[in-house]
Amino acid sequence: MIQFNNRGLTNIYVNSTTNKKDLIKEIAFQFHVGGEIISNTTVDEKSIVGTCKTIFNVNSEIITHYTNYDIIMERQIILLNMSAYNEDAKQYEDHKETVHRHVYIEKNRQDCRYSLPFRDFLNEMEVANYIHTMEVLDHNFNVTTTMEVQLPPDPWHSEGIPVFKKTMHLNLTNITPKTKSFDRSLINEYNWIDLMK
Repeated sequence: MIQFNNRGLTNIYVNSTTNKKDLIKEIAFQFHVGGEIISNTTVDEKSIVGTCKTIFNVNSEIITHYTNYDIIMERQIILLNMSAYNEDAKQYEDHKETVHRHVYIEKNRQDCRYSLPFRDFLNEMEVANYIHTMEVLDHNFNVTTTMEVQLPPDPWHSEGIPVFKKTMHLNLTNITPKTKSFDRSLINEYNWIDLMK
């Protein structure tokens, strides 16, 4: 079970016997906003590997055009669809005036204070880039996290040597309103732990 507030994740509850804790936590953190969604602001953001100074870059646009209503209902996230019927224009008698919303959030994580397990994993390597993007475009919600790790610069390699690049990408194409609440009776059936702690 994942709980949110207006800044992102607050709790990630899993059964203590689950053997996929790291994977569950990594997927859950793809939906973590981490701060107020204001462009060109820097916040202290908790990530899966530590706490980073995160620079937000936010872009959004609204596009209005006329199109077939049935296509819109098939391809829109209903929560973001702001279509309204144009009753005055006869030439659009069988169409809707549709407002499409495009929101793009890029988070550039810098000056991270990494957790001890991740520092041990790096073993003196450096994180060159650590970027998280979230994008809503019509019916799609895309989330991508990219981390590039390198060996530190030396006299022969002034910019360091790339070691690996890790990318996690989630693409949601069907989002519907919540239809069922969490079954509270399950609380006593399992030994729950919070992966955010």
